[in-house]
Amino acid sequence: MFGDARGLRPWPGVPRAFGGYFHRYAGQASVDATPPVCRVSAGRALISPARTCRFRRFLAERHASDLRRDKKPRHRPSLYLVHFPIVRSFCLPRLVADCKTPFVASDMDGAFPRLVQPRPVAARLLLTQGSRSGHHRLIQDSYHSRWGDITVSGERLTIPYRHYDQAESSAIADDPVLAAWMTRCHDGRVREEALRALLAHRHEGWHPPFVIQLLGEYVIEICELIAEYMRDVLPRDPLAVLSYRSFWLANPSFVGLTRARVASYWAAYHWRSSTKLGYPGRAALDSLGTLVGEELPHDN
Repeated sequence: MFGDARGLRPWPGVPRAFGGYFHRYAGQASVDATPPVCRVSAGRALISPARTCRFRRFLAERHASDLRRDKKPRHRPSLYLVHFPIVRSFCLPRLVADCKTPFVASDMDGAFPRLVQPRPVAARLLLTQGSRSGHHRLIQDSYHSRWGDITVSGERLTIPYRHYDQAESSAIADDPVLAAWMTRCHDGRVREEALRALLAHRHEGWHPPFVIQLLGEYVIEICELIAEYMRDVLPRDPLAVLSYRSFWLANPSFVGLTRARVASYWAAYHWRSSTKLGYPGRAALDSLGTLVGEELPHDN
């Protein structure tokens, strides 16, 4: 029944060549063949570097193959870290870094228009040690599809949904390009700090995608900060309103995706504490829509 006379069955989705099995009696992780990837014995484990490397390579190659064919990946490489404590405990540091589709250094340049290209090079030098590559997903990607391209002044930008770079607070406050980049950081506190720094600098035409994207995320304090900016500060800056209008009209799919994300987070977490129209993310989008001359949706 388990495919093995010794009471072992394969790990789901992992070829038997990697030796991965569950024990059908004790529920322990075990392996077949020698040398083992990981073997549990009285709370101790042994790791074969060769098999661990093969396992990482298998996950990364299958993930990359799905992305090349424009398919939703059949799995996330981190799935095995969640369900299999043995892998999580002993392979986490290298498995996470190796299995994600990496952003190379030039992708920071791709997040900004050519007009400011020398500045991302300088901003990249301000990233601290310990930075590591991020995710393949872009801000206009849902879990199932890509909602068009992000364009600023007719130029296509590739802004990551998340990255894992790190920078000092003083550097973020002094450099608007670094501040914009750090609004995509994995840490919500860093995103809020970076947004405050970005809004404190003089507005530039490439700011809108970094600001609007944050409205479609779950940190309500960030949404409140943007709602206040849209209501009290933006109307006093005609050039900023013009750049937001230009971006809004050039990226209708992204605007629609952001509205859907805002509605989803309100329905999931905040419907008891605020009305739909009173939710900060929705209020900020409506304020911006009014400024750019859009007819607001008729819902409540």
